[in-house]
Amino acid sequence: MKKSRHFTLALAILIPTFLALVLGEASIYVGAYFSLRATDISAAIANDKEDITALAKELIGPAETTGNLLGYGLIPIIRVYEEEKANLPYAPGSPEEEKYKAKASSASGSMLYANVEARMERFITTFVGIFYEDVDNGRLVLVCTSDSRDETSRMSNISLYLGSYVKKESYVVEDGFYGESGRDANIGDIFISGTYLGAVKHPTQEMGGPYRLWVVRETAMDDVLQNIPGFSKTFAIVASAVLVTLSLIVYLLLHFIVIRPAKRLASLGNDFSKSLSEGKQRDVFAPSTNRHKNELTDLNDALFTAQAAIGDYAEKLRISTANEARIKADLALAERIQSSMVPHEPLVGKKFVIRGAMKPAKEVGGDLYNYFQVDDDHVAFFIGDVSGKGVGAALFMAKANTVLRLAAADFDFNKANRNLCEDNNENLFVTAFMGILEISTGKLRYVNAGHEPVFIYRNGEYAPLEEDPNFMLGYFDDFSYVIQETTLAPGERLFLYTDGISEAMNEKRELFGKERILDALNSTKGLPSSESVPLIHRSVDAFVGNAEQSDDACILALDYGEEAALSFPPNKDGLSQVVGFIDEFLADVDLKTRDLIQVIADEICSNVVYYSQASKPVRLLLRKEKKAIYMTLIDEGIAFNPLEKDPKPEDDDTPGGLGIVMAESLSNEIHYDRIAERNVLRLMKKIG
Repeated sequence: MKKSRHFTLALAILIPTFLALVLGEASIYVGAYFSLRATDISAAIANDKEDITALAKELIGPAETTGNLLGYGLIPIIRVYEEEKANLPYAPGSPEEEKYKAKASSASGSMLYANVEARMERFITTFVGIFYEDVDNGRLVLVCTSDSRDETSRMSNISLYLGSYVKKESYVVEDGFYGESGRDANIGDIFISGTYLGAVKHPTQEMGGPYRLWVVRETAMDDVLQNIPGFSKTFAIVASAVLVTLSLIVYLLLHFIVIRPAKRLASLGNDFSKSLSEGKQRDVFAPSTNRHKNELTDLNDALFTAQAAIGDYAEKLRISTANEARIKADLALAERIQSSMVPHEPLVGKKFVIRGAMKPAKEVGGDLYNYFQVDDDHVAFFIGDVSGKGVGAALFMAKANTVLRLAAADFDFNKANRNLCEDNNENLFVTAFMGILEISTGKLRYVNAGHEPVFIYRNGEYAPLEEDPNFMLGYFDDFSYVIQETTLAPGERLFLYTDGISEAMNEKRELFGKERILDALNSTKGLPSSESVPLIHRSVDAFVGNAEQSDDACILALDYGEEAALSFPPNKDGLSQVVGFIDEFLADVDLKTRDLIQVIADEICSNVVYYSQASKPVRLLLRKEKKAIYMTLIDEGIAFNPLEKDPKPEDDDTPGGLGIVMAESLSNEIHYDRIAERNVLRLMKKIG
């Protein structure tokens, strides 16, 4: 492991040095390469111009000799082209092309043509050819090459036979061009030069004319750049030797000046860390004694100073950690004690259900709620929020919980307030709402002591409960509280909460607010409190997002009315559970009404079991009132409203078929909602 770290440090310094050397040598090479290339090309242009000019002079020569030579030798091929040019080009490999080739080849069989070829032979590099300029069609037509043309002629865009042509614009530049670059499919980059020979006529005058002629020479670029390969090879050898030598020197300097001292410091640091982890600090660093100071000796002295500071800090940290662990243990115990003061299971009676839920922001806090049976016909419930936070608020919350619970016996809120004011040196207070429900009649007596407004579900909507304002508890010991009354009808619900719900804040520092609470409540009004309470918490969480929860959040819900619930699996066995559940709950209802309810339940539950694709248990809720029975069916299957149906054939058994039609006809009211990814079907059947 140490060797690996040593090697890594060397590379960390050596690689940038190596790259700098490589870049420097590459820059030298590129500059030298392009300078040498420019020199070779300049020399090649001068050489081409000299060679092709000499060839042109020799080919033209005295008019009485060479003129006749070019005329006799080349004009027969020109005439073959002139006769065929209207039909050119022929398809490659066609009979017409073969015939054209044969005529051109036959026209090149004279001794004079061979003489022209011989004069061109000494100037061959890759290709040398004489072209006839077809002015009317803008073409250069090949009329003569050297004797080796069948193997070496690779003029760009020219087929390998006489009489072929290229576009005039591809080559002609005034009277001559030298050193033009081109690309050949067979040999790659080429070097092209050419000059105008002049116009010739056949000496016998019977073949027309004069005909303009050009001589063109091509050379492979590799033949032009003759000095580059040798230069590159020499440069590579020298550059490699320089790189190896300099890299070795740099590495040796690094090893003795940096790496070895750094390894020593690292080893001492490991020894010091090991002693700390074992709980027995051992001082390993000593002040530097070198006469010549550098960065490494400064680092050694800094580590020596840090050694003492770390020792002091480690001891303080050990003490602090022990204290923190003790405090955490105490807070955990306080949290468990506080949690035990609030009920975690719903209180279920024959005509009511009360349930609560708390989401604490810290280990302990000041929110509280409670519910309990006072006697056979009365149940009490309250919710509160203590001012302040932390342990002090939690202790006052415990006191408030006890005082409010005792107040339920005679509902003496004034006495509860005086008890909380007594010995309240920290001036803490608690906002609270308390209610006592008479189970048999639905009569509710309640008081709001400065707490958040309570919402009631009545006439199909949530709305604020009518409340007279009162002051919070624990502040003025002589305040007189007003107790109000209302009567709950079966199916109505109270919703209570603390300001951790209404004042929940998102990242934009916006409050959740009472309007959003009402919207969230009304979106779940078809659900039982066991479903709606968690959904309200989730609505708040979605609004808050990534913002930190700033306060405890408590919810308490009271449902009034005789009600029962069943969770059954979405299969045939579940349907059999529904039958027994209805018979037991409606045991005191006449048999005819009970049978009708069984038929309705069977149709709607079968629809869910066979068509909803639900995998989780289905919830069936029954609520019995004096003149009606209410049924609510909740499933987490695919979204489908069975009440929105089109006429179907009698043999169509898809959802919303005849079974739903029957259930709808037997019910007095039926409604469908899609709430929180759940299908909610509610029915009402009048009785009596």
